[in-house]
Amino acid sequence: MDVVVNGNIGHFLKQLDVRVPGVDLFIEQAVRDGKLSSPYYPDIFPIAYFVSRFYGEGKSAHAIAEQILKLRGPNGLWSNALIDAFAMNALMELGLWDLIRLEHVFALTQEVNREGFRPYAFCIDPVRNGKARYAGAPALTAAFVLEAVARFYTHVSESASSPSPRGVRGGYAIPISNRSRLPDAHISRRRSEWLSIARYAQWPTRR
Repeated sequence: MDVVVNGNIGHFLKQLDVRVPGVDLFIEQAVRDGKLSSPYYPDIFPIAYFVSRFYGEGKSAHAIAEQILKLRGPNGLWSNALIDAFAMNALMELGLWDLIRLEHVFALTQEVNREGFRPYAFCIDPVRNGKARYAGAPALTAAFVLEAVARFYTHVSESASSPSPRGVRGGYAIPISNRSRLPDAHISRRRSEWLSIARYAQWPTRR
């Protein structure tokens, strides 16, 4: 039984408001046994991405995240734009928003500006003539990068416009004494951050 296949089935059913406890248990057992792997994908990053879409903030979320975080570089990124996007999306799906910061999103968009959307290895193709082959495409890299940036922007925007009883929004601490003066100033600051991201990425924005 493959964790990604089961994660994708669970994700599909989740869209129909159907939760299958057996899939949760299967994922958690795989994490405990150190078997969060798949013969169809080259490393932990796409696996964590697909599993996290279904699993969300379950009790093994931190254990899944640890497998990603131990490979993180000092600049907050991992390897290439596709892997970085997989990792960021997975951490956000697992509910660990405080581990993704604005500077990490900046770094990802700068990486894309330098290298473009390259066809990095996405999955493993069937072996031919005794050689492993990997499949990837610029469109796939672009899709996952845009998903990560859009998810980050949507989260901080929604967090900025929603009151927080603990004075925390989107992983950013807000002084309790200033809470009543938000959300306008806070929304303005988050919008300014998004426009900065867009300028780095050279993407169009609507003002």
